[in-house]
Amino acid sequence: MPIDSVSLTSSQAIALLHRFNALEKTPTQNPDRALPNRDEIYNALSVVLEASEYQMLGICAPDFATGMNALSDYLAALGYDAIPEIAELPGPCYIKYNGKTRSGYATPYEEGYRGVLIACQSSYDGDVNETFGHFPLDLFRSQTS
Repeated sequence: MPIDSVSLTSSQAIALLHRFNALEKTPTQNPDRALPNRDEIYNALSVVLEASEYQMLGICAPDFATGMNALSDYLAALGYDAIPEIAELPGPCYIKYNGKTRSGYATPYEEGYRGVLIACQSSYDGDVNETFGHFPLDLFRSQTS
């Protein structure tokens, strides 16, 4: 799915994505907090993706299957073409994916956060080098299923 930018500046896109940073709870547990919709997130992500060389994902999931579904959905939405093989773990897990090496791994994760972190990486001054999230695990579910 190509992400289409709708006239956002880099600073506007970053500000929109920062609204997900350090949420104490998942967005569904924070109904008073107005968060961007999926299209707004796509547009903001398109801007920061263009201003970074690659991305790393960190997925905090209640179980391995949910985490891998989120990884698959996010990779497709962000334009990555392959899902790495990752050894399955029982219980809550953290799945890390490196877009530069196209590899990943899972570790046990007992913290309360659930969602996806997107870390934009670049070696150039002026490009985006920031982490955004926690985005909902199912943010891109209907886009790729």
